[in-house]
Amino acid sequence: MKEALSHLLLLAGLALFAGVGLFAWQVGQSWSHSDTQTLIGGMIAACSGGFVVLALIVGLVVGVPLALRAYSQGAESRRHWQEWEGPGPRSLPGPAQAAPWLSSPPQITQQPGEGRWLSAGPAQYDLLESDPDISESEWVNLPRQ
Repeated sequence: MKEALSHLLLLAGLALFAGVGLFAWQVGQSWSHSDTQTLIGGMIAACSGGFVVLALIVGLVVGVPLALRAYSQGAESRRHWQEWEGPGPRSLPGPAQAAPWLSSPPQITQQPGEGRWLSAGPAQYDLLESDPDISESEWVNLPRQ
């Protein structure tokens, strides 16, 4: 029973496919430039009309409840607005206090020969323990650590 039904559905699908193919072949035999223009114009009209209908439906579904709520609660919101006194007077912050970490000793101590933490730019760094003016040819001969 299932096999006969599946064969019947397969035959119906094949007939539909062949019918669409024959119809397309017949239309293609007599197709002209004016038919293309007519088809495009009809598709634009159908899509535009569908967009207008959809926009009206969405406008009714969303706009009507929104308008009803706005008109029904409009008087109440106006009354609350007239009764509102606004924010209270703003108070300015108190006098500036020193940060607690300023009174503690420094956490990072400077080791001798490691350079300075504060400098006037990249040319001021002195991190080498020996002569800071080493030429490029001497870099190759530096001892490795």
